[in-house]
Amino acid sequence: MTAHPYDHELEKIVLGEILYDNTSMPRVVGVLTEDCFHDHANRLIFKAMTTLFASGTPIDMLTVVQQLKRDDNMLLAGGVLYVSGMTDRVGTTTNLEYHVAILSDYRMKRNGMDICSQYTELFSGDTDPKEIYSMLSSDILRLGLALPSRVVVFSKLVVGVGDKIKEVIDDPKTLVGVPTGMRAVDNLSRGYKPGDLIIIAGRPGMGKTAWMLSMALNQARMNIPVHVFSLEMTAEQLTKRAIAQSSQMSYYRIDSGKMTKTDVDKAVADLSVLNITIDDTAGISLSDMRAKVMNSVMTHGTKVVAIDYLQLMSGDRVRGNREVEIGDISRGLKRLAKDTGVVVVVLAQLSRKVEERADKRPILADLRESGSLEQDADMVMFLFRPSYYKIKTESDGMPIPDDLGIGIMAKNRNGKTGDIPLRFIEETMTYSDFDIEQDLTETTPF
Repeated sequence: MTAHPYDHELEKIVLGEILYDNTSMPRVVGVLTEDCFHDHANRLIFKAMTTLFASGTPIDMLTVVQQLKRDDNMLLAGGVLYVSGMTDRVGTTTNLEYHVAILSDYRMKRNGMDICSQYTELFSGDTDPKEIYSMLSSDILRLGLALPSRVVVFSKLVVGVGDKIKEVIDDPKTLVGVPTGMRAVDNLSRGYKPGDLIIIAGRPGMGKTAWMLSMALNQARMNIPVHVFSLEMTAEQLTKRAIAQSSQMSYYRIDSGKMTKTDVDKAVADLSVLNITIDDTAGISLSDMRAKVMNSVMTHGTKVVAIDYLQLMSGDRVRGNREVEIGDISRGLKRLAKDTGVVVVVLAQLSRKVEERADKRPILADLRESGSLEQDADMVMFLFRPSYYKIKTESDGMPIPDDLGIGIMAKNRNGKTGDIPLRFIEETMTYSDFDIEQDLTETTPF
């Protein structure tokens, strides 16, 4: 078996740097941990340092020795002479962060080797491999091997945010987030913000998948990489829908071969250059999805993750109550968005209670049936098609176009809410901007 990588001398230098400058501990907190030290004595010394730091006690040779004695670890830590020799080769702390990063890398390698060894034994046994992969994904995420610290200095952050606000002042049409490619949606949302959880909900037949695919194609054409989890349709079925949207031909004509090869070639040429990845794993768990998203971010630079749809996902824990499980999933998706910095757009199915009302327009109360979706989401938009319910006129008698689709922005954590006019082309299953100008019905922002 390959030996664990380590550097005992570097471990001593890092401890010496902390002793040399007793104000340097805050520079390494959150990055340097006990398991960064392979040598047991060095680990005990750092443990004493963290105890002192947590209690607000200055860290120096005397206090560290005293703490080791209190912990009854003085001899195990090499004795007084070993501790007092830590600073012999240290004259500055300029390179402390660089040295700590090396020790952190060694820790990651050791942990990775331990995981590989453990799972080599499991894969050699009779355990279901799918269960092993799920455990492996959870272990990797638990160890935090992929995500850096998100601590930022406020003074630096506020300058960057200020610059972004100035850009909007110079050009009010500038979006502060990721566009959907549909002007009316972008005007109200100001773009989807990295780290946001966006819920697009509706009853069956409202065109949720069509909306998601229209958004993904628009974004990919703007060089925004998108990763799609298609839990209901296969990747091939979704791709046929994309060809229908690109060629502006009905899905029926495509599925029955009633389009020319030239039209097929044009659609393929249009779509084949787009940075979209599709995963059609059925019943995917939250931990598996998290691992795949992190890989997609690193491999493809993914900025948007679209999920079709929420209720087909599996929780990481078996729950007796599906509503509680959905709540676990929605909280996990919000954490995923925040940790990776991607926009997570998830489709959600509304219950049949909408059909029992005279007014078929969805409201936020309809979403409360689905765990904690409403509170976890940064934005909630319902899709509503009046023609689906044979609604032909407004309350004032004005006719409603058959191709009108309404995006009901019911929650917008950082902006306005209201109705958004959209066009739904049923033949090609496409959502796009509506041609006519229409005032949005604005309400108080959440």
